[in-house]
Amino acid sequence: MLEQLTSQKQMLEAKQREVNQLMSTQDQSQDAWQAEAAELAGLQANLTKEEGLYADLQKKVQKEIARLTDQQLAADKRLRELQAAYEKKQEKVDQLREQAVARGSIARNASQQADVVQANLAEAEGLVNKHRRLAETSEKVFLQAKMDVDHAERLCLDSEHEVAEKKELKLRVLAARSSLQSFYNNVDNLSRSLEGKIMDPEADAPKLFRADPLAAVALRSYNEMTASFRRLFVKSKDTYEVVAGSIPEIEGNAEAALKLLCDPFEAIEEEAQRAGNSTIFEEKCGPFLWSDLGVERRPFPSFAEMEPGRQESEDMQEEEPESPTNMWKDEEETEETQTGDLPSSPVGLPPLPLERLPTKTTHAPEPEPESMSPKTPVMGLPPPPLDRLPSKTTPSPNAVPD
Repeated sequence: MLEQLTSQKQMLEAKQREVNQLMSTQDQSQDAWQAEAAELAGLQANLTKEEGLYADLQKKVQKEIARLTDQQLAADKRLRELQAAYEKKQEKVDQLREQAVARGSIARNASQQADVVQANLAEAEGLVNKHRRLAETSEKVFLQAKMDVDHAERLCLDSEHEVAEKKELKLRVLAARSSLQSFYNNVDNLSRSLEGKIMDPEADAPKLFRADPLAAVALRSYNEMTASFRRLFVKSKDTYEVVAGSIPEIEGNAEAALKLLCDPFEAIEEEAQRAGNSTIFEEKCGPFLWSDLGVERRPFPSFAEMEPGRQESEDMQEEEPESPTNMWKDEEETEETQTGDLPSSPVGLPPLPLERLPTKTTHAPEPEPESMSPKTPVMGLPPPPLDRLPSKTTPSPNAVPD
């Protein structure tokens, strides 16, 4: 029994090194994220500058409006006074002329007085016209100043809207990363809970998996993760296109993690292959895991599912779950992934540290040098969960002391 456990530990340590090599893939989307953050900072600086210019302009406009308003009121007052004086003099001239005509002649003094009054009236009319032109000029200046204020207000509102959109997009990107880390943590908790039970070759791993309450929690957190990615998809197709390259890796690692915990020694998978009936594996450790636990698996959003003119919605309750027959890759795809080159993560989203245990057809890799050890996560990306399977430093609870 001790030799069997020691052999299993060695197999798990080898697989851990292989998983660490997978997790060491560099994040290739940090430049895109940094560019977005730099653009957001630039927009914030422009907004602050524009607000200062707007405040200065508003003060100048208010001051100019007050000055022009005072001028307009004074001109209007003078205009009314001159108009009243003009009308009064005109009335007096008319009276004098009527009196002269009635008497049959115009006296010299009356004629001279009339000429003086006529000259004064002409001068008053000139002043009236001058003040009218000043009032019209003041009105034009006032209208131009108001147009400048309206334009500045529109620029300020546009800048505020752009900054708000960038902030909202940043929050959705961070929410997607947080939901991914939460899913990793839940899978890691499930692994901790099951590791001491499923390492017994005689244990019924599928039954233990279904009986563990943390299993449904992990599956529901997967749906919460896809919902968070869908909200990012609805907000910005361009940003989602950057992170979409890592989705196949996330899906593949999630499936591999569940298969590892449900069928740790690949006994069920090999039985299905010998019988030529994939239903054996699907019912125990395949897509029916979800239905048995009462959870409908929800897919990641894709550009292919969007129809022209379709109204986008963030209501996750109306989405149709993915068909159970399409949730798992066939055996040929799984073997190709295990034996081929390790896929790189376009955006550096950390993969799950769970892989298939070494079998007759999957040999343990050579020891990895220290230079190949996983690196520290970059720019606050969530660190991958620790692999809780037994090793030299974390012995299995069922191990027999020497």
